[in-house]
This record gives sequence, structure tokens and C-alpha cells, in this order.
Amino acid sequence: MMTTIPIPMGQGVGYGLGVESVPLPCGTAWGHTGDFPGYFGNAFTTTGGSSQAVVLVNADGLSAQQQNDIWNAVTIGICGSG
Repeated sequence: MMTTIPIPMGQGVGYGLGVESVPLPCGTAWGHTGDFPGYFGNAFTTTGGSSQAVVLVNADGLSAQQQNDIWNAVTIGICGSG
């Protein structure tokens, strides 16, 4: 599952067998994003499972700023606030 191919979502982002690998300031996070009418979700963990972050939003379409805010929440959840 952790064998990925690069995807155009961002530098270092890969996808394989339903799981994304995303580089964060504190290492690589593994998880998945998704949406369904009325909902948007992100669920990620570290390789060893020491940190997890799940962000679920009730929304139909998100602005670029809202998507960025959600990703920042995931990053803080995985890496801490500094």
C-alpha cells in the first residue's frame, strides 16, 4: 500500500492503492481525502501511527482558502503547532 506514484496535487505527493503519501514539515503523512455531496474529509497518520488527524467538514464545495485552512489543521494535528 505504501508504494505510490507521483500525482500532480503537489510536490512529493504520491498515491497508491487508495492511500496518499504527503510530505509534511515533520515527515511523511499517509491517508486519504475525499468528498461526497455535503461532506469533505481528510484522514492522515504518521508511518508509525504516533500521530493522527481527521478533519471532517459539512460543505458543498470549498474555496481555495478553506481547503488551505483544512490542510493546515491536518498538518498541525500531525506535526503539532510548533
